[in-house]
Amino acid sequence: VNADLSGANLSRAYLPHARLPEANLSNASLCGADFFDANLRRANLSGADLSGASLYIAYFPYANLHRANLSGADLSDAMLPQANLSDANLHRANLSDADLFGANLHRANLSCTSLYEVNLYNAQDLSTANLHNARFTINHPYYSDTRWPLEFPAEAAIAAGAHPNLPGQDAWPDPHPDPDE
Repeated sequence: VNADLSGANLSRAYLPHARLPEANLSNASLCGADFFDANLRRANLSGADLSGASLYIAYFPYANLHRANLSGADLSDAMLPQANLSDANLHRANLSDADLFGANLHRANLSCTSLYEVNLYNAQDLSTANLHNARFTINHPYYSDTRWPLEFPAEAAIAAGAHPNLPGQDAWPDPHPDPDE
């Protein structure tokens, strides 16, 4: 499609099932927009404001989300393999069941983020990301474990300030935990 919507104001836009592969949405205002099941393959969303957006089961392989604001966004079940999320703000985002295989997370803010059952295998630069108070699954009787990169296991996430659910505890007590509030 290659649509050029750079800098556009699409706040609160209702765009479920949108097909925008390779679209340029850089620096666009997409606050609270609904991109349910949207195809944003290889889209440029660098610097875009997607705070509070609904991106449930959206498709973002190879998308550029460098410095994007995804705070409070619902990215549950989203597909983000090989996406560039470097310097992105995902504070209080819901990434439950998302696929971030091979994603670049260099200096991404994942504080207070829900990482339940997320695939982070082969994710890049996770050691530079802010994981303070992020939540993830491990050894849960009903839910799959969050899948960490080999060079950044769950123990490293805990050392970085993330918190696992306790065995037998509901995996989703609060999708946006923020004990500082």
